[in-house]
Amino acid sequence: MEDPKFFRAFLNGVSRNVLLGEKDITPQYLKDELFNDQSITVEELTQHFQNCARILKKSAFENWEIPQLEKAIVKLSFSDMQQKTILRFWRAQRVKVHDALRSRSRWNNSLKKFSWRIDVKTKTKNSKENLNDPIAIIEMAIGKEVPQADDGQDEVSVLRFEMDRNQLAEILVQIKTIENQITSMQ
Repeated sequence: MEDPKFFRAFLNGVSRNVLLGEKDITPQYLKDELFNDQSITVEELTQHFQNCARILKKSAFENWEIPQLEKAIVKLSFSDMQQKTILRFWRAQRVKVHDALRSRSRWNNSLKKFSWRIDVKTKTKNSKENLNDPIAIIEMAIGKEVPQADDGQDEVSVLRFEMDRNQLAEILVQIKTIENQITSMQ
């Protein structure tokens, strides 16, 4: 457990089990894959696994910055090398872990894709209307963050609509009002 390379791989396994939900990564699996030729027992590895799991869970769920994590691990029974490795691991994996936890905690649909373009309808020889007004064509893909279908594909609904200049101006006023309310709450 004092080799930084093996300890980092161990932390990766703990993180994948505890934070990303890969339950097939157990202390026994990590012993077989990482520490097979070393004299560490499964019981000792399980103890290290639980200690690392506790600190990673707490730091992930509270979205700790590096200084907060550093304060917490100094109080625990990690060696200097292990503390440095945990900090390097967290610095590299914090955003990935946070994003994974956020996506696992979302039950409702979310915006997956947003695209828009401006079109101008032109007058044709058969049309008597003046159609040279620009319109915004908007497309939004809305779906679950976590795959729900049996085939592993996300269920995505596509919403397409058009807006003229006046409708777009109304939407922009509403967005500005929402922005001002959020700013006033901070």
